[in-house]
Amino acid sequence: VKPERLAAAGKHAEDLRLGRVAPEPEPTLLDIVPLGKSVLQVAEAKTEALAASSKAPDHPVKVKPRRVNTSGRVWKAVHSKRSSGSIKKSKAVNVSFQKRMARKEKILAGRNLQRELVAEKKLSKEEEKRRREQKRMTKEENEKKSMITQTITKTAKIKKMSKKQLQSIMKA
Repeated sequence: VKPERLAAAGKHAEDLRLGRVAPEPEPTLLDIVPLGKSVLQVAEAKTEALAASSKAPDHPVKVKPRRVNTSGRVWKAVHSKRSSGSIKKSKAVNVSFQKRMARKEKILAGRNLQRELVAEKKLSKEEEKRRREQKRMTKEENEKKSMITQTITKTAKIKKMSKKQLQSIMKA
């Protein structure tokens, strides 16, 4: 607002500038035009209202007609901003140094506990794997001990054997 206008307006203008008094709202389309009129009629009425008001400039004002809603409900308000932008996030509250350090220690303790649990689980899996391997080896040894064996002294017999017979032969 220009300073000469403020001086002319007097005390009300000063109150308005300092925020003590709310500014007078400009008339909306709903105030000017009754329901049920077309968009062009509304735009024309807005232009006439601006021309009739005391704030009317010297040159003619062109008002862009509002687009028609898909539903055809002209009286619905046009949203200039997204609703997601109107949500204001609260600022983080300043937390004392001791509380931040305590939280940090708690997080580190949790991570260390998690590492210990993972290491313990890994060790138990390795131990289980070793135990299974040991069991398999003892089982094979026991099978070899319990087998009925026959030693072949004549090597010429081996040369005469078929492939299937050779597969059944085991080296000692």
